[in-house]
Amino acid sequence: MSKFHRFFVSLSCTGLLLAFTPVSWADYAQQQLQNEQLLKHELERQKHFRQSSYGRKIGKKALNGWTNLSLGVLEIPKNMINMTNEEDSNIVYGVIGGGVKGVVDTIGRMTVGAFDLLTFPLPTKPVVYPQFIWDDFDKSNSYDKVFRLDRGEKEVTPVAQPVTIVKPRLPVIENADQYSREEANRRLDAIFENEMRK
Repeated sequence: MSKFHRFFVSLSCTGLLLAFTPVSWADYAQQQLQNEQLLKHELERQKHFRQSSYGRKIGKKALNGWTNLSLGVLEIPKNMINMTNEEDSNIVYGVIGGGVKGVVDTIGRMTVGAFDLLTFPLPTKPVVYPQFIWDDFDKSNSYDKVFRLDRGEKEVTPVAQPVTIVKPRLPVIENADQYSREEANRRLDAIFENEMRK
């Protein structure tokens, strides 16, 4: 009888295993199909994002070029104001120096604007910082490398190092070791006695 039980138990286990194998394979196939559909959907979404991202990039570059080309002249009053407001500056230096610096920055900004407008189908990173004249009005312009493709990484704007004028300090001469307290007290006592005798 025990042989019969063993045979029956092994036969029922084999039957159950054979019955559940197609179910588990069907479940596995269904999961694979869902994974493929999710992957396909994600790839389509990324492709759409890349296409819309390209459109946004070239649109921003064209707008940036047009704005810098048409409003680059505003660099002259901007630099006059900024140089007049600098520490240790006056109105004459601000107007003359700011005017000269403004003309140079105007030429630079308008050249970059024309360059951006002519090459707008190629999405590159901005060359002049700040990108627009009204961004960071108090900062001086800085120029970066040309023809760096914009791959969508986080932008790091170059920082123009401000020129600081360090005023020389006069050395401090301490005469503490020249006069001691006792000597000072003796002299004061002598002056006091002379005054009191009068």
